[in-house]
Amino acid sequence: VAAQYYLGLVMLSDNPVEAQPVLVQRLQAASPQERGQLIIQIQRLLQRARNKVAAFDLLEQLLAPYVDLPQTPLALAQGALAKGDRERALHEAERALKATPDS
Repeated sequence: VAAQYYLGLVMLSDNPVEAQPVLVQRLQAASPQERGQLIIQIQRLLQRARNKVAAFDLLEQLLAPYVDLPQTPLALAQGALAKGDRERALHEAERALKATPDS
């Protein structure tokens, strides 16, 4: 509960990078079955950040080790759209579609 409160406050600041250690730890501790859902939750959390560019940069760093998961390009597409990068959002959405064409 304390970590959730902390993360929420960090998103209200202009420096979402402060959340990186907590988010890295959560991703590493998650089971393979939980990690995909956690990726989507992290993207939603970062979407609330005031500094959308910094939030997207952090999202890219956090998800770099998990590029093989189908949720990664989906989260990146949503993050890119949140920061106003429509071209990147479309590129990532296409990657997500290729990763899971039956979805």
